[in-house]
Amino acid sequence: MSIDFLSLTTVYIELLAANHSGGKPLTLGHASGFVIERNRQKYIITNWHVVTGKDSITKQPLDKSAALPTKAVIKLISHCSGSEIRWKDWEIDLTTSAWQQHPQGPAVDIVAISLPDAEPSNFQVHALNLSLRDTDVVCRPAMPVSIIGYPCGLTGGGYLPIWLTGYIASEPDIDINDSPLFYVNATGRGGLSGAPVVLRTSGGYTTSGGMQIMAGGVVTKFIGIYSGRAHPDSEVCRVWKATVLDDFSW
Repeated sequence: MSIDFLSLTTVYIELLAANHSGGKPLTLGHASGFVIERNRQKYIITNWHVVTGKDSITKQPLDKSAALPTKAVIKLISHCSGSEIRWKDWEIDLTTSAWQQHPQGPAVDIVAISLPDAEPSNFQVHALNLSLRDTDVVCRPAMPVSIIGYPCGLTGGGYLPIWLTGYIASEPDIDINDSPLFYVNATGRGGLSGAPVVLRTSGGYTTSGGMQIMAGGVVTKFIGIYSGRAHPDSEVCRVWKATVLDDFSW
């Protein structure tokens, strides 16, 4: 039995708020993220609104009680052998500088959480290969994509993610409102925020040089990071382009 490598790079995030009555922390919700590696340092990528609990546009609290997250519990793999996987909690204090935002701040709804050097020895951390951004497949509207995350906090067994299918809904090379994002049509739900979005095909596709490839096995292209619905009454969802990760100071 084998498990898709992208399922191993995606992480489940639980957001907690301090209980001012002195009891256990309050669970505010769940989100998605994924691991990358830059300059031998591992990071977890997710959305700005996930770690702050605020709308990235209005800056208002997302929770109805106006509570804001103070801690994140991230499920990281502690053992992976064949089909046997075990997870262990890794907790971070969101009130400290454990994460860095995009240079444009919340205008680009992406953050990177540093995984301390001491932690990888305690976990089997699997990083998404960022060279998958360079897979030579021309992306076009109506092409199917996969959003790999945790809709409504659901998992695909243990803390493995669920793969949802959507379709590219805007010209992926054109920015939306001068922001480096494009739209997909998908059944977006809470818990998916921060999920990686990939295009995967085992059929025909076109290369940047105009070559038509009719076969050749499974091809995967990392195209972006899911960031919620563009309008609450629509199935149009925001995806930040994978290139925004190049803007960080790694």
